[in-house]
Amino acid sequence: MPGFEPFAEPDTRYSHENATAGPWSAAMELLTRSEMYWLSTVRPDGRMSPR
Repeated sequence: MPGFEPFAEPDTRYSHENATAGPWSAAMELLTRSEMYWLSTVRPDGRMSPR
């Protein structure tokens, strides 16, 4: 999707109550410089996306 930028919302079950998500550009920079990483996504209803 051209022009679509992913977004994140911290899950309060696993994050500090005052946690905030950083910008996608910061995540992309970290992933670009990393030699290895693991990225997972979920569907809008919270189910894991199929591989």
